[in-house]
Amino acid sequence: MDEEEVSLLRYEQVQFFRRANFETWYSGRMQDHPSLHKPQFDITTMNIDVSIDSKEMLNATVQFQFMNLGDHERIVPMMLASMLRIEEVIIGTRDTCFVIQEDKEQDAQLWLVFPTPLKQNTIYTLTMVYSSDEILADVGGDNFVVGARGSWFPSFYTNHQDPRRFIMKFAVPGKLTLLSTGNLLRRWDDESITYSEWDSDIDNIVAGFNYGKFSSVSQKSSLCDITCYTNVKLSDDLLQIRRLLEQHTVLQQELMMLPQELTTDGIGKNAAIECCNAYEVYVHFFGNIPFQNIFVSQQPQMTFGQSWPALIFLPFTAFLPESLKDRLGLLRGEQSFMWYETLASHEIAHQWWSHTLTTSSYHDEWLEEGFATYSAGLYLQRAEGTNRFKDYMNILKQQTLERVEKGKSAHELGPVWLGDRLSSLETPIGRRLLYAKGAYVLHMLRMMLFDYHKKSDERFIKMMKDYVKTYSGKITTTQDFKKIVESHFGENMDWFFNQWVYGTEIPVYKFDYYIEPAADGKYLVTIVGQQRGVPSSFKMPMHFVINVEEGHSVVSMLITGDEPTAKQFSLPSKPKSIEPNPWYGVLCEIVQ
Repeated sequence: MDEEEVSLLRYEQVQFFRRANFETWYSGRMQDHPSLHKPQFDITTMNIDVSIDSKEMLNATVQFQFMNLGDHERIVPMMLASMLRIEEVIIGTRDTCFVIQEDKEQDAQLWLVFPTPLKQNTIYTLTMVYSSDEILADVGGDNFVVGARGSWFPSFYTNHQDPRRFIMKFAVPGKLTLLSTGNLLRRWDDESITYSEWDSDIDNIVAGFNYGKFSSVSQKSSLCDITCYTNVKLSDDLLQIRRLLEQHTVLQQELMMLPQELTTDGIGKNAAIECCNAYEVYVHFFGNIPFQNIFVSQQPQMTFGQSWPALIFLPFTAFLPESLKDRLGLLRGEQSFMWYETLASHEIAHQWWSHTLTTSSYHDEWLEEGFATYSAGLYLQRAEGTNRFKDYMNILKQQTLERVEKGKSAHELGPVWLGDRLSSLETPIGRRLLYAKGAYVLHMLRMMLFDYHKKSDERFIKMMKDYVKTYSGKITTTQDFKKIVESHFGENMDWFFNQWVYGTEIPVYKFDYYIEPAADGKYLVTIVGQQRGVPSSFKMPMHFVINVEEGHSVVSMLITGDEPTAKQFSLPSKPKSIEPNPWYGVLCEIVQ
């Protein structure tokens, strides 16, 4: 991968297209060149001046300061979308950099050749001028698709995830609105052009914008201010569907949809409320973050969402009325949970797990996607109750155990620590483990800290708030999170991380129960548990709910290795039923 010097790739040429699909078989560092592991540049501030005309032409002038951390660098690779064509690059006030940028259909990686070698620990100013008419796509009705969201601004290739302060100015046609990351400093009109200025205030890895003609609605609380923007008009594709509905009543009956229902204008209130409620849930569990004012904006895609600092992109389907989603079959099964019920809350969670705390390696991406996925489950639990939450966790379990190829289950593709390398040409859905199993890792830690008698998440909340407070504004790793976990568990947690983050095994449990009378009218319950499919060192605490006439008791036992483990419990009355693994507290299979 990019941050590791050695990679072994396999590629597949895509017919009819000038591109190839790649998968990574191996990636690692050059152990004998430790200096290559260190960042070579540090961007401090990036000033971006962008103009967009009525023909979707984007022109940008970017000036940024950076410190050169290496020595005698002269030829430097840069990250910039290939469709953005460089017009000029100046170092300092007048020296011109030579630019290597081949045709965008060829090897389009950008290289800068500085006039003289860069000196170590020296601050430089670089100005880049570039443009493209391919970043924005007009899809009708003043709806625009914004492309290259993470690469429309330049970064150093060797350290492209470099936090920096973004100060941006945009000029757009006056009838349209531009929404950006950061805080809006001011917006003003000059003839037919609307200008806006934005400041991230804090260092971010990414900056982005959305663009179109919107109506807006806000939802405020004591913790946040969410403003939701929806497109006023339908895109050409949706407008065509609406016209077909108007022309064919049979189609209306089949889709159970009236033409006037196909609209997103003015119906952003529910999305704003959901995002505000999710934000409050996350503050409760994880603590405060720097982003309190957040824009939620519609985009023309159907199932694609994304979160940038203080700016969230949601597909138009997220804004359709619930009754219409139901009639269209969008609120059923796995896709409902992943796209139509938790997408907004998932993207809000990324304000914590991507933008307040950031990772720089694909090895640690599960800390972002897995945590955001689990956060959405916490919101679902608060909004719709425990049973809905259990349904959600069951779906994540099924995704982890799903058969993907040649009898192999998804979890056997590799540990979540492998990140993007879990996907291959044969199993492109392998990356989904980052979301599903990554969420389950956090869930199991929560359930191990949960006080079943007080029904309290207090210990889990303390751990997560400690993690956020300790690493807010910093790049964090799996080992950083592990240290926080160990401090709150009060023990070495190598065993847990080796099993669930760096390992692939999922235990299969079989339980037997023996009940016998005891003195004073009490009963003794013996639980015998055995696990299979895991190494002999594998261990996991398992909880059981024992239901009795007067209520229930929650007990636990540690199951280790592949030999039967037995534990006896004394109860005041005869058990009516015994439920293992309540709340899906362990990612496992249970057989009779």
